[in-house]
Amino acid sequence: MPKQYDGLEKKILDCAEKKFIHSSYSEVSMRKIAKDLNISVGTIYNYYSNKDHLFISVLKYSWDKTFSILKEVTNSNYNVGKKLELFLESIFNELNRRNGIGRQIFKIQEMALKPNHSGNEIKNSSQNEFTKFIQDNLMNHLEKLLKELENKYKLQLDDNERDKLILSIITTAFVLCNQSLNQVAENTKFILELVNGFYISKSSKALVK
Repeated sequence: MPKQYDGLEKKILDCAEKKFIHSSYSEVSMRKIAKDLNISVGTIYNYYSNKDHLFISVLKYSWDKTFSILKEVTNSNYNVGKKLELFLESIFNELNRRNGIGRQIFKIQEMALKPNHSGNEIKNSSQNEFTKFIQDNLMNHLEKLLKELENKYKLQLDDNERDKLILSIITTAFVLCNQSLNQVAENTKFILELVNGFYISKSSKALVK
């Protein structure tokens, strides 16, 4: 088994994250990261088999920090409306903070939908693994918030309907980020109006019945 050192993997991830934030995928190399850390390229390969493996690991490492923020929001004592607002703001702010990495997510999602994609930047298995990682985590957090909203509006959606709404929120958030990443307040307000409009409509129909 290749030799590994305590704490070195975190240093590699921190260094790689900074590079991917400020440079495109093609501009970052294992050699540049090794040079910045004053280690051999071979040492990085002890942890990551190739740049694709490192990049996906950086994305997960970076998003783990975001999910910690989202967990704090979800478990906070704010009312559910404020929680959802802070939740969406956090997503937009985190994508904005990541700059290049944030925008690379859209490329990954786009490429992941093309199983016969022949490009050599990012492998399909890694794309699918990462998109599932993001989607599952976001869905789990949003499910908790939407169940709180259901209590507020005295409604109970079935699991299928709730999942569709959650996927709609995630899709809309990423589309808005891709088109207008810096418009955090506007993007947040837009999704909040969509979600509240949905629940108000459902409540009205329930009253009519």
